[in-house]
Amino acid sequence: DEAVIVQWLTKEGDPVKKGDVILELESDKANVEIHSPESGILHVKAEVGRTVKIGQQVGEIGPVSESSNVKPKLDTNIISDNKLATPEPKAEIQAKKQFLNDSQWSEEISPFVKTMAKRLLKAQQESVAATTYNDVDMSKIISLREKLKTEFHEKYGVKLGFMPFFCDAVVMTLKEFPILNAQMNEHEIIFNKKVHLGIAISREKGLVVPVINNSDEMSYSEFEKVIAQQADKASKGNLDLAELSGGTFTITNGGMFGSLFSTPLLNPPQVGILGMHRIDYRPVAIKNEKEVYQLQIRPMMYLALTYDHRLVEGKLAVQFLSRLKENLENIDEKKIFREETKDQAQEKS
Repeated sequence: DEAVIVQWLTKEGDPVKKGDVILELESDKANVEIHSPESGILHVKAEVGRTVKIGQQVGEIGPVSESSNVKPKLDTNIISDNKLATPEPKAEIQAKKQFLNDSQWSEEISPFVKTMAKRLLKAQQESVAATTYNDVDMSKIISLREKLKTEFHEKYGVKLGFMPFFCDAVVMTLKEFPILNAQMNEHEIIFNKKVHLGIAISREKGLVVPVINNSDEMSYSEFEKVIAQQADKASKGNLDLAELSGGTFTITNGGMFGSLFSTPLLNPPQVGILGMHRIDYRPVAIKNEKEVYQLQIRPMMYLALTYDHRLVEGKLAVQFLSRLKENLENIDEKKIFREETKDQAQEKS
């Protein structure tokens, strides 16, 4: 509901053309570029560093000839229709850090960071978060990926990573346990027929969670392409605000940073989030055909499911994670090259 004016890209009194980027705002989600609605002369009404409410006037675009009284107002309502942009760190702000104490520095924390902190605190206060853990044998996934990665790349033009395996398995499991695909707030519980996976992506400015809409209709190649596109847009700061909304379940991968074990935090109003971790080779007791256990070295990954205990019973959470483990360890090789999902095929028939 508010933003900070980061910089004016055009000076007071300078001419601008319709569509020019003239102002940069920092909102509670990310940085937003504001385009000039008309051509004319810029008149600044709000200075850099000022916090403004959505809808508040920050400037005017006056006519080149001041004999006309027509001056289009420039306000912050346009924030919802623009792309996210990540500006370069301001040298003067960076220089101030070393001279400010904690309380002074808190005044310069960005709205993005402040809002993220508020959301995390609110999530902790308003939900009953609990976490259950399991581990998954990644042997089959690693073997299939190694076996099919060249063919996959040649056919679809993208590399075959681990995320499509997890996205597909999570979708399958959510179909069996739809309560984990629900959303919950103060007034209502929403059970979603479709699965919209949020994939947590780390960037220099902070974590963002773009959403893969209709994940239950996605093939492995589509997952890879969409995730790659979102990661690229996130790094460049070009994600649409709409791409960050509407998720029904989130996957976060701390393993890419070397995390062995962690407790993921809920992303309200979602009631479930899955944490992936690094793959470690360690001894595991495996039962053979003769019902005898043998010690083998297997690539293992810890999984963590955090859930809102107000809606999801502990038993269901444990069952969900156990079923997800089974789905991951028994991946159907045929699905990797399937270009339409079972749901899509049924719709066509």
